[in-house]
Amino acid sequence: MGGLPTPPVYLLALVATLAVESPVYGLLLRLVKGIPFRTGLGAGAAVNLVSHPLAFLVLFPLVYPRIGAVAALAAAEVFAVGCEALLVWIWRRDSPAQLAGISYVANALSFSIGLLAVSR
Repeated sequence: MGGLPTPPVYLLALVATLAVESPVYGLLLRLVKGIPFRTGLGAGAAVNLVSHPLAFLVLFPLVYPRIGAVAALAAAEVFAVGCEALLVWIWRRDSPAQLAGISYVANALSFSIGLLAVSR
């Protein structure tokens, strides 16, 4: 693991992230904020289409040579959680703690599923 991922690997990671996180956003925004599921689903996709390329095509390759793969991955994930929470907050202007929690749960789930997938 290092530098930029190949385009097929990156696209697979992006599609998998969208497949996992968008429904989580849809469900949790519905349960916590009363937002229609489809609206939350779209919000989850939108925030991931911003955060994912920034985290894994910009941040990760910048910090990887300095701090190593594990720390760079952790930094990218922390960035993604914060970026997504901020973007949903800009849209909703509502409880930053709840929105950060939703972002954390979505990202933790997709990260965990990703770890399971690559460790097979």
